[in-house]
Amino acid sequence: MAPTVYTAPRVNVPDAPAKLRKFESGFRTRWSILFILGIVVMFIGPAIFAGILRAVEIAHPRERQHPWLYLFFVCSLVMIPIALILGRFVRGNLTDRAAEGAGSTYGNIRFVSYGAGRAMIGVLFIDICLWGPRMVFGGLNRILALSSHARADRAVAARILGILMTFPEGIPLGQLMTQTAAPTVDAFSDALALLAYLDIIDISADGSRAWLQSLARDRLGRL
Repeated sequence: MAPTVYTAPRVNVPDAPAKLRKFESGFRTRWSILFILGIVVMFIGPAIFAGILRAVEIAHPRERQHPWLYLFFVCSLVMIPIALILGRFVRGNLTDRAAEGAGSTYGNIRFVSYGAGRAMIGVLFIDICLWGPRMVFGGLNRILALSSHARADRAVAARILGILMTFPEGIPLGQLMTQTAAPTVDAFSDALALLAYLDIIDISADGSRAWLQSLARDRLGRL
């Protein structure tokens, strides 16, 4: 008797394409908002520094006085380019790194000298000035990286999404590709990469299985 060959049925979720479009649109919107907020936050440092300079000028009325807006403009011209350069190349929290290297340890107690404490204030101010550039580059990089997935077939990606929505524990990639009925292996791989980049799916370390991320499943259920 010939063995029975099981062919997995093709799963069709009608609203999967619409859900994918909304999810991708939301992804782009979130990172665009981060980019815009980063631009706004970049001006916090110059605004604070301009306020300090203006306070110093007020404390010395005989010296030449400048309106706060003028000081803010000059500080922005100087500080924002520097912050963008530092934000592009400096990684990690400068305050934490400075705290680890400052002061001395006696037993389990850590002492920070007066000079080191004042330096920490400067490092903290620099960290605040870097929040904006890091937000700008973070949002911009994610948006630009999404454009690298432009060639991914959204119809294939939607079919993958629809299938994984019906398998809570995920399925082997071979079975997923069979049910997806992608025209080519490259089309399947590109669609899979798009879903992974959008943080919709996870793929096992050995590349044998794929499944929906829990947070993505919850969000898709609300779309």
